[in-house]
This record gives sequence, C-alpha cells and structure tokens, in this order.
Amino acid sequence: MVCSLTGLPCLPFCGGPRGNRCPIAPPYRNPAARAGVADTGARSAAGAVAPGTEPKITLAQLTADPGARAEIRAGLRAGTALASWIDKEIQRLITEERRREEMQRLVRERQQRQREELRRRQTRLPYAGITVGELTGWRIWRVDRRGEQSFLKSFAMEIWWEPGVPMTGDPLAGSMEGVWAFKRRIRALEKLRDAMVSRRCTCCAYGRVALWGEVTEHADGWRAENARIIDIAKVFCRLPGATRSCRYQERLRLLVELRARYRVDGVDGD
Repeated sequence: MVCSLTGLPCLPFCGGPRGNRCPIAPPYRNPAARAGVADTGARSAAGAVAPGTEPKITLAQLTADPGARAEIRAGLRAGTALASWIDKEIQRLITEERRREEMQRLVRERQQRQREELRRRQTRLPYAGITVGELTGWRIWRVDRRGEQSFLKSFAMEIWWEPGVPMTGDPLAGSMEGVWAFKRRIRALEKLRDAMVSRRCTCCAYGRVALWGEVTEHADGWRAENARIIDIAKVFCRLPGATRSCRYQERLRLLVELRARYRVDGVDGD
C-alpha cells in the first residue's frame, strides 16, 4: 500500500493512506502536506482533478520540516519496538512448545519403563539347570470331616489333601501359587495360633512336608511344585461357640486317626 501524500510505501503501523495515524506526514503537522491536502480537496470538489491524481509530497519536503523528522524517528522507534515485542512473543511460544514436547517425552519414557518393569516381573524365571534333593518344611492344615471321616484341607484354599497323593502346584505362575511350607517350626505354630485366636479355624493340625520339583524361596518359607506329608505333629481343636479347646482325649483320638489315614508318624520328641 502506497501513501497518497508521500508516494512511499506505508509502514506496517500506519493507519492507511492519508490516515490520521501516519507518523511520517500527518496533515495537521506538515505544512506542505496541509497545503497539498487543501489544494487537492478544492480541485476535487470542483471536478478539475480526477481522484488519485493529487500531487505527491517528496521526501525532501517532508524532511525539511524539523517536526516531520522527529515524527519519522518516533515512527521508526515505534516500529522497532513493535517488532521486538513480536519477536519476544514468538520466542515465548517456541519455548512453551519445546517445554511441552519435553514433558510429553518424559511421560512416554516413564510409561515405557513401567511397562518393561511389569513384563519383567511377569516373566518366568529361567531354569538354572540345577537339581537338588527334597526340602523339608512346616505347614498347617484345616481338619474337616468328609462323610464320617476326617481329612486334611489346605488352610488358605478349599483343596483336600488325599492320602498317598502328592499335592502339586506351579510356584512360577504367581506369588500365591505353589505348595507353601515354612522354613521354621515356630513360624507354623505362630500361624496356627493366630488362626485359632481369630476363629478362622476351629480345628487345625500342623506337621512336616517334603518339597521337590520347581521351588521358589521366600523370606519365611518356600513354594514348591510338589509336596507330600512326612508327619503330623499335633491337632488343636476348639468347640464350636466355646472359648475352650477340645479335651485331650478327643484331640489324641483325632491325631491317631489322621496319622493312620495318611500313613505317617509323629514328629520326633512328640
């Protein structure tokens, strides 16, 4: 766009041709421009001059006026300030965009690490190629009746231990799989005591089992692929709805019955 007064390209911040915001030659400050505007208006009104053929003010005429020179410098400074502000705004937007992309990258990396950690935990342990003999551990059972006879049942699951049949599981399938046994006898007794006090079990037994096959070790015990009963140490029973335990003769009779059914003996010293 060309200014109709000066014939020069308008600045970006100018209000348009012959606009009141033109910083170069506003009619109310520049005498030459004021005279040209008046003359152009008179001739245009009379119809002597066609629109667009008004006389042009040269740059030399504009710069001859000290006020015009000052306004030119002010306009240039205003344009420089505006350009500087726009550059700063562009830099701010670029910085925000880079920061947003960096945060998205960090989130993607964290999610990837979490997925890899989950896959690592779920991956089955490789076979080490080592074969060992049987491990001996301690465990507790529930004592329950099936028909007219008493049998041992897993404490945490509704699984019967059949006489002469090894119990099986998969210790590598998960943290709660496999046949559990404590390393120490006292830990099995503590588990049995807690079960009796909390009434989770009205009749419990504890004894030793042999473990073999795939075995995973924990802090207090093992989880094995196979287990068989070696002996039954003691039986503890509580009468339904009572605060005292069964009589010694009743517990002894039940212990003898279980040992005979599972063809095992008592623990040494019991």
